[in-house]
Amino acid sequence: MKYLLFNLNTGSGIEYVGNVISKWINEKINNDKFMEYKSQTNESSTINEIIKFSPDVIIINEIYPRIISPVFYYKKFNPSTKIILLAHSQNSLVMPNENSDPHLMNQYIFLMGLVGLCDKIFILDNKPFESKYNVSVKFCPSEPELFYNKTPWNERKRDFCFISNIHDLKLSKLFLENITQTKINIDVYGEIIKKFTKSDEYWRLFNNACQNNLNYKNVIPQKDVGSVLNDYKYLLMPHDGKETFCMILQQSIMCGTIPLLLNDEKLSGWNPIWANGLYHGIEDVYSYINNLKLINENKPDESMNSLFISEEIKKRQNFTVFKKEFQELL
Repeated sequence: MKYLLFNLNTGSGIEYVGNVISKWINEKINNDKFMEYKSQTNESSTINEIIKFSPDVIIINEIYPRIISPVFYYKKFNPSTKIILLAHSQNSLVMPNENSDPHLMNQYIFLMGLVGLCDKIFILDNKPFESKYNVSVKFCPSEPELFYNKTPWNERKRDFCFISNIHDLKLSKLFLENITQTKINIDVYGEIIKKFTKSDEYWRLFNNACQNNLNYKNVIPQKDVGSVLNDYKYLLMPHDGKETFCMILQQSIMCGTIPLLLNDEKLSGWNPIWANGLYHGIEDVYSYINNLKLINENKPDESMNSLFISEEIKKRQNFTVFKKEFQELL
């Protein structure tokens, strides 16, 4: 048997999920041939690589059209090939209503079209609706051996961190404009992604904040993220726009680092139902910064909450079941 995993080198949470899936595949297949395809090449190069390797099983990590088209072209002439898709989709198989963003309707239609072409689809958005067709809804697979609550709340020396790629969808411009008017120190980790935010004004605000109370710490290797989270009491998530943060939100909760989520549905339309009760949701930027001030001044003891969220998410995730279900398909 030959196994091919498409896990493009996007440097994001999606690629991290693919890395976990790669480990699961290697654990299962013994001496069978396995190729992990990471290059972001054009469709013609991709189909040539698929034909050259001639896989019996293809695993696709996320719905990238430049991967989907070559894979199903190959399957057309090799119908016995098994296709497993991991879809990182906000809307899943829930029909968007007439007021929804047209992009969500396009996603829904595209995903529905793949249902009949894939042997199995895993939806990685954690929404609590009943699975149907050949689809399972799962938490994004993380690594419990790396992400767990190992440092008691009162022994954590630092208060606030931000961990993610840095651009205006994840770190709000309005937040940057106002945080410099406070005495709150925030450690910032992540890659600066200028191609997503081309506004010079945004980067001027970011640089100004870094000269004041944002301490930019660069990128953390994925294997060290859990240890870094255990140094902090709170993870800041002052996002702006349609940004889900599913992976770092989940990892933060696993580590008992309490997420402070800007939960302004007018901005994002996003509400992480799967994490209800496991984060502090704050409705707008001004209230968000005021809450940070109160925490910074009063130093509340949230040790019981930290312990609760890290234990509660274990009950909701059940990675063992997901891993078993996935490996049985190989």
